[in-house]
Amino acid sequence: MPNNIETSPADQLTLSQIQEKKEAEIQLTDGKGKKIEGVFRKDDQKSSAYAAMASLLGMKKTVPQAKPLVLKDSEGTEVEGSFVRKMQGVSTDEPGKELAGIDEKAFLSASPQALKEISDLQVLDFLYGNAERSSSDMVYSFDDKGRLAGVQGKTGELSSKKENTVMQPGQISLIRAQTANKLRKLSRAELKEALEGKAKPETVEKACRNLDQLKEALPQIRELDDQGFEKLDPAELIETDTPNLFQKASQAMPVIGFNASLGKAAIAPGMKEVGGRMTPGGVYGQIEKADDLLKTLADHDPESSQGMKDAVMEYKDLEQGVLRRINRSVGREQQGEKSTKTIYDQNVSIWDADKMNRSLHNIKNQASQFLTNKQEGLQEQEPSASDKKQMDDAKKLIRFADEGLSLSPNERKALEKNEEKAALKNERLKEGKVKQSQQAEGPTLG
Repeated sequence: MPNNIETSPADQLTLSQIQEKKEAEIQLTDGKGKKIEGVFRKDDQKSSAYAAMASLLGMKKTVPQAKPLVLKDSEGTEVEGSFVRKMQGVSTDEPGKELAGIDEKAFLSASPQALKEISDLQVLDFLYGNAERSSSDMVYSFDDKGRLAGVQGKTGELSSKKENTVMQPGQISLIRAQTANKLRKLSRAELKEALEGKAKPETVEKACRNLDQLKEALPQIRELDDQGFEKLDPAELIETDTPNLFQKASQAMPVIGFNASLGKAAIAPGMKEVGGRMTPGGVYGQIEKADDLLKTLADHDPESSQGMKDAVMEYKDLEQGVLRRINRSVGREQQGEKSTKTIYDQNVSIWDADKMNRSLHNIKNQASQFLTNKQEGLQEQEPSASDKKQMDDAKKLIRFADEGLSLSPNERKALEKNEEKAALKNERLKEGKVKQSQQAEGPTLG
């Protein structure tokens, strides 16, 4: 894949799209004249860094191949970024109609190859420091019987925005023996060389430290060879309190099946709102995020963090209620005949939106109070590693609530309408009380 290509004046539209949207679909031609389809992402180093680590560890299919690329127009203007090869598979929000029957069973019958790819992706995320990958940050392929056959991780801006997030080796419960052996042999110098020019110096240094940490933890991580993966029951990989990518992939299956049943992408034009909550697929996403937060709080002191746990659980219950109504509604309708907005609007009343809003405010208040109490308890003492983690966890809850409280125009109108109705009701009640009072007192003399 060349590092520089000249573009003709006819390609100005592509360049203007890149300047505006930061990415555009393009084609490159390799040395043999074969066309390579992919996406050019402006200012993207992460994709190239992931691809370099994957190549180094012999897991090229785990993430899309990518290289740094400079686009140059006829006037000599340069645009730097990464060229990322087209991914193979479907995402949670854009599955085809043929996947309408996909559910949790697709993961429970996953191929050994798919499980290996998820395992390898956890290693790449650990090295890079990406602890925030969700089920929508992966693409999935299936065999002709609807079983999960392959998984590939998204990179660049499509995956976690947070770099160098603190991760723990305990988050990796399973590793391929082949990958573990390559990690043992991999030196800091080799990793630095592979990442040179593809990541910021501080990101490279962080990856080297993560490599050392992972090497030390390898004796505690379960290793499986190809035969071991053949015998592995996927169910055991998700039955754990420790968040992992196997769980994320499992949670993606019903989302894909549901969105495929609609006959179109879950995110319809103009509906990418409230962190995606205005779509049925977005409801799944919010439930998944709530589950992640509950797992994060699992090792907190029960007494001091109970308020946060209860608040998150209340919000999760509200979203699950909405999801149940949406699923029943879709079951009664012909597949693909209703838009996602219609389905959502018919099953989420203004009262639901108000409850979810109040619940998010409660999450934020509980987390803020926890932070205040923790800081007051420490006073001038240096916080321990455990204290820092717990305070960081509380801040995660605040960010989650803030994202949900960024209301879309549609939701804001609904809530304003709700408030208007409540105000009108109060006025009528007051008027009724005044009339009752006047009747009780009798007529007044002028």
